[in-house]
Amino acid sequence: MFVTGIRRIVIACIVFFLLLQAWQAFVNIPWWRLTDIHVEGTLYWPENVFMQQLSIPEGKSIFIINTHELKKQLEKLPQVKQAKVYRALPSTIVCDIVERRPWARTLLNGTLVVLDEDGSVLNLTGVQLIGVEKLIEFKGINSLSVLEPFAKKFKQSVEKLQNCFPEQQLTVEVIGPYEINVRVNKQLLIIWGMEDRVEDKARV
Repeated sequence: MFVTGIRRIVIACIVFFLLLQAWQAFVNIPWWRLTDIHVEGTLYWPENVFMQQLSIPEGKSIFIINTHELKKQLEKLPQVKQAKVYRALPSTIVCDIVERRPWARTLLNGTLVVLDEDGSVLNLTGVQLIGVEKLIEFKGINSLSVLEPFAKKFKQSVEKLQNCFPEQQLTVEVIGPYEINVRVNKQLLIIWGMEDRVEDKARV
């Protein structure tokens, strides 16, 4: 019995070793070497914004590349809400991205800063956003530490005004820590004031 058990263990080790060698030979076939990376689902940001953030070894087999790690790299980016990474035979990695929707913009020290609908900063890189001119513009804020809480505070007011003036360019002018004015198409001035009685103001 003891000898039979040893024999079975030896045979199992040999089989495992042969399977491992076969797998290594398979994944290293030149057909599987990475030749292309596709980024899909981008609506607001150029593909190269995401490509530059990925750490992908060139010339490696797509079966060796850790797609789960690439997914984590993408989802750490502020522009990305959700990502899916998968292999496409014979030699492509596909990154399918759901972006956070840009909502507003401002300039801080000459750098374009973009906010999402939750008032969180999406970029500080100066990367050109696709369709940036359509975003709500914030003016009069000169500090990042002020920008996010301010945008979140006045989010309800700005959304109400956006609903009142669909397809129009809104510019939010900060006139104090708790007050705003809003210009529509840089002409019509709305003296909005504080974030109170939002529903009443919107009806007016």
